[in-house]
Amino acid sequence: MQTLSNRGGLRFTLFDLLHDRAVSCYLKEGYEDIMRNAWGRVAAVAGWISRDPATGRPTTVRHVTTVHIRPESSATYRDARGALPSVTGELPEHVIRRLRDA
Repeated sequence: MQTLSNRGGLRFTLFDLLHDRAVSCYLKEGYEDIMRNAWGRVAAVAGWISRDPATGRPTTVRHVTTVHIRPESSATYRDARGALPSVTGELPEHVIRRLRDA
């Protein structure tokens, strides 16, 4: 969550992690307490989602009912080792290097 404004209604900007694009979110009156401790944090927002018809990317979320703050993680890609069975038998860093250098 990056910006919060209460001019003409309570609005905040959330950045979509998948596309790294701003999504404008609008809260109903009386739901101001939902935004406490959400500043600068990763959150999941529930409400009426409007999407770009061409790409399917979310553009706005209206009538926001819940804001769930996601716990911060210090995990790295190395911590994901073993999450899926290895198809090639290669180490992840070798696969990443091979794909990057291709």
